[in-house]
Amino acid sequence: MNGTHNIVWVISTSLQKDKESAPTPSEFSSYEERKQEYMNGIQSVLQSRVEGESVYIVENNGNTESFLDDFGVPVHYTRNQFQPFQNKGRKEMMDIVSCLDAFGVDSETMVIKTTGRYLLLDDSFPRFVRENCTQYDVMYRVGSAFQNNTPSAERSTDDMCTGMYAMRYRYFKQFDPSTVIEFNPVEWFMAKFIKNTIPGERRHIVDHLGLRYGVGMDV
Repeated sequence: MNGTHNIVWVISTSLQKDKESAPTPSEFSSYEERKQEYMNGIQSVLQSRVEGESVYIVENNGNTESFLDDFGVPVHYTRNQFQPFQNKGRKEMMDIVSCLDAFGVDSETMVIKTTGRYLLLDDSFPRFVRENCTQYDVMYRVGSAFQNNTPSAERSTDDMCTGMYAMRYRYFKQFDPSTVIEFNPVEWFMAKFIKNTIPGERRHIVDHLGLRYGVGMDV
């Protein structure tokens, strides 16, 4: 095992448009259901981290306080939800870099990124990251999350799951969110960036994340 040093988690969330307004509506669930998903998802990450690993939450709807503060980990609030474009993935990438920069994370730190609403079912992926954090610069699952029954060898390397992946912070900083075309998934641009920027021997594709993307979609 190469050690658990120099690993941090960042959890992305998106709660309310601003402190005074009604919660951001969701076509999938009510706000209370959405909040419970965040509660469950964030707690699953906190239960999976090990001693020495920091966890940060980044929330982008302009809040200055929320129930996220009750988890006992640092929360970084941004207003990136109000950026003059619609692409949520682009906003999320801006959030991640803003958060890690605000907390002074070193460029060589391995960052495990998760989406707050998704439930971590087992520790297979973070355990692999801990065991290989010096050997690889990125560890991720290729193909769409909807290809959960497709063998890994048949999944497109032009797509990836951004619900959870691990990448060294210096590469997060190199990725230019403005290259993301407005109505295209950020997953396409991240997969291309990884292939074009990180040497093949420093990349590792995993078969299994141990993550639940919504109801009944486990990857």
